[in-house]
Amino acid sequence: MKKTHLVAAFMLGFSITFSQVGILTDNPEKELDVNGELKIRKINELNALSPNEKILIANDADGVVSKIALNKFYNPSSINLSTYSANRQSTLNLINLGLSFGTWQTIDYTIADKTIGDATLFSDTDHSYKVPSTGVYSIGFYFRYGTGVQTTLLSGPKVGILKRTGSLYSVIDQRSFTGINLALANITFSETSISSIYRLNQGDLIYFAVDPGLISLGLLSTSKSSFYIYKISD
Repeated sequence: MKKTHLVAAFMLGFSITFSQVGILTDNPEKELDVNGELKIRKINELNALSPNEKILIANDADGVVSKIALNKFYNPSSINLSTYSANRQSTLNLINLGLSFGTWQTIDYTIADKTIGDATLFSDTDHSYKVPSTGVYSIGFYFRYGTGVQTTLLSGPKVGILKRTGSLYSVIDQRSFTGINLALANITFSETSISSIYRLNQGDLIYFAVDPGLISLGLLSTSKSSFYIYKISD
């Protein structure tokens, strides 16, 4: 009698292990074949995605559910996490960066000026953009002093893109205002922009600055400025 029970238990286990189970179908085609809607009453919620996560997809032709890795489901390179831009339409202030930057003073952009991008890329403390990864970046910087035209020849003002790498400071690009001397008046075109590509390292701090020369700081209340930066290549 005992042997009979053991054989029956073995055969039952064998049947469960190797048979196919069908729900609302008499001819299951997989280990579990569900012919109907599937309802899940509880599922864990993720706060972030990791390389281990997979996405389930269903094949309309045969109903088979498969999984696919996230990096196969979309192209990660199409998501540019380095992109950041800001715009200030009035009330600019210039902040002294210290002796290491000489007479350059940074524009006091804040996160509130952001038009696009991740706020963690920018610091309100020193008004800098922190490069998230090493590569080639496209950077644009626009500055208009006052109305953009001054009726005097301004002495020495220019705008620049500055970089801090550790304790090293450098000017990676700059533009001066253009002045002309006419018979009846001296005119300075106090509107300029910079747009080019630059190789940057992860952790570099980028500043958008002005070397004011002899400009009147009072006109900064009607000045405008904007910038953008994003990675284009490794």
